[in-house]
Amino acid sequence: MRIGIAPGHSLLATPPQTYEHQRCLEVVARLAPMLRDAGHDVATPIFGDQPNDSALRAKVKYLNDVAVDCAVELHLNAGGGDYGLAVYWGVRNSYSLRGQRLARYLSMGMHALPHGSPPDDKFPIPQHVRAMHQLQRGSLYFLAATHAPSVLVEPAFMDGPPTHRDWITSPAFACDYAAAVYLGLRYYAEDSTL
Repeated sequence: MRIGIAPGHSLLATPPQTYEHQRCLEVVARLAPMLRDAGHDVATPIFGDQPNDSALRAKVKYLNDVAVDCAVELHLNAGGGDYGLAVYWGVRNSYSLRGQRLARYLSMGMHALPHGSPPDDKFPIPQHVRAMHQLQRGSLYFLAATHAPSVLVEPAFMDGPPTHRDWITSPAFACDYAAAVYLGLRYYAEDSTL
């Protein structure tokens, strides 16, 4: 399977988005080799040196040009909240049902992360799957314009509760996030009904 993995935003975005881009670049650097070792072809479009909107359009064009089978854009939520999201394009097209399934598997990957010590050893941030049906300020272009099942993953809020901030700033963050996405993609790749 050819999988597209990209960090959200760019280095020329607002400071919170720049931080998000940098943290998610670390995740891509860990995740891509894991997927390659599992036998997948991995496309990692990184256009961090372009303005945010240009980087997004270049990323989507690249993924469409190399004809990925699915695509995941890595993010960190902002605006406060106590949950994480896996968002797929909910408009009925040939990719929406597979995108929904990919989003569910990625959410399952987050839930599978161990965290803390028994008996509270499960990942403490609730994960939700959401369908988006329209562009909102252009922010969902990745979902609407990628010619493959695609998902935005936002596992925690950068400006959320201490549990979120502690995890995002921890040395384990990139490994955890990469492992969760890897697991979700493995579930997706092994789904014989797709």
